[in-house]
Amino acid sequence: MENRILIFSLLVVLLILSSCNKEPAPFYGEYIQNSSFEQGTPGFLSLPDGWLDCGFEGETPPDLFANDMEIRPFEVSNNAIEGNQFVGMVVRDNGTRECIIQRLVTPISGLYTLRLLIGRAEEYLSISRVTYDPISYNQPVELEVIGIGEDGREEVLFRAPKNVKRDWIEIQTSIYIPFPISSLKLSPDFDSTRDTPYCGNVLIDAFELY
Repeated sequence: MENRILIFSLLVVLLILSSCNKEPAPFYGEYIQNSSFEQGTPGFLSLPDGWLDCGFEGETPPDLFANDMEIRPFEVSNNAIEGNQFVGMVVRDNGTRECIIQRLVTPISGLYTLRLLIGRAEEYLSISRVTYDPISYNQPVELEVIGIGEDGREEVLFRAPKNVKRDWIEIQTSIYIPFPISSLKLSPDFDSTRDTPYCGNVLIDAFELY
């Protein structure tokens, strides 16, 4: 009887040690739906699948571009370098900006690696929200990655520097999420060194966490 108790106790200890030594489940891009924006019908005011518009009321949503589009909205000529599709978002001279948001499959917190592919269109022709004249939204902008908790609390997890060059830039960096977040928002923002709103754009070809 004592031997059975001893064997059982040893098994319990081994199980506990085994569970303690297990690596935590990694967080990969698949937890973000459509992280490369390949799903969705490309076009003017079209969103990638799995992402929602979270911009200003009364303003237009972002746009989804594809390399094989016969007619490019806003005369944007860039091509994706990973896959076929990418997202375009703008900031406006009336102080508004476009953004997209996605609810995560599971809440996350802690330390992660962020990977972004961002670029800028030299032409993004539209209308000024101030003068209503034609204007190219071609100025460099910064990009915020914002985490949102269940209680609505927001935290800027990363701020990408303004995209001066037209070419795609890959950014890979560590970010710390200080509290459990259930949604992630991608939002262009005005150059922090400028005092007044202007018309600019950012293109995003990939957004991954792991």
